[in-house]
Amino acid sequence: MKNIENMPKIELHVHIEGTLEAKTVLAKIEQKQLNFDPMYLEKLSKPPVFTSLSDFLKDYYKNMAVLENQQDFFDLAWNHLKNAKKQNVIYTEIFFDPQPHIKRGIHLDDVIDGLYQALEKAEKELDLKAKLIMCFLKDESVDEALNILDMSKLAIENKKIVGIGFDSNEIENWAAIFKPVVDKARNLGLNVTTHAAENSFEQDPIEVINILNPDRIDHGLYIHKSLEALKLVKEKEIHLSLCPLPNFYSKAWLDPKTFPIQVFLDNDISFSINSDDPAYFGPTTLNDNYLLVNQNNKISEEKWKNLLLKTLNSTFTNTEEKEYLKEKIENYFK
Repeated sequence: MKNIENMPKIELHVHIEGTLEAKTVLAKIEQKQLNFDPMYLEKLSKPPVFTSLSDFLKDYYKNMAVLENQQDFFDLAWNHLKNAKKQNVIYTEIFFDPQPHIKRGIHLDDVIDGLYQALEKAEKELDLKAKLIMCFLKDESVDEALNILDMSKLAIENKKIVGIGFDSNEIENWAAIFKPVVDKARNLGLNVTTHAAENSFEQDPIEVINILNPDRIDHGLYIHKSLEALKLVKEKEIHLSLCPLPNFYSKAWLDPKTFPIQVFLDNDISFSINSDDPAYFGPTTLNDNYLLVNQNNKISEEKWKNLLLKTLNSTFTNTEEKEYLKEKIENYFK
């Protein structure tokens, strides 16, 4: 078996705001003279500990206060992309959350342009291809999401954004509520992915699939509990972007060694391994997640190759880039 850390990787589930390291937050607070509670500053100096997804989200949104301008977003993305390159990521699709930034008075163009400039730099200097996915918050207004889509039309036309996603706290019947957003995004030529089945099977992923018909499901962990859901995901060729260590640190799964990778392998489900919010969960790296999965499951080189190629087919990039990336993967496994 080749060294898992050296293997070329495709990451489809990472939140750019979730790569904001505590040391960066502390440095920017001092640099910008921002007003944060001293007790919270002390908390930032220690390894993060969360009791639940909602507990994590409180800090996640609070720390965004240090992101104030286009340069801040560029720096954030560039730092992440350099780290991704060190882990042999050859292609990535990165989530960003426009709503909390807009609510703080940040111009949407500054967010998108700052991030996109870092993506362009990574392609030129690191040979790392990356795309942006705009995520809407399930616990916020559907009208707000529709308005942001309107505000983003030029960026979408210029291919700065390739898809939309949905994240944050779960609410009842959210899929039906946000269907107009998905319909509008499809009409704009965007792909669709969504967080589902992350903490339990209660927020029924079958309902999400039937209403929204997403191209991918982010997390999808608890789909393993339902043969019906597994069958539906396979039939519709819906890719799952799994995040083993983040699910452990958010208390969605209690033992990372028993993460149900084998169920997805046995059912021939297309899935990838991802870091989610690496600065908050651990902190950990993408390689940490790969090493965990490789240590606790019997995955051959050929199986890893097939998983990577399936992941590549599930990306939102064009045919030309897919062929380029496919060659990289196949050359590694020769």
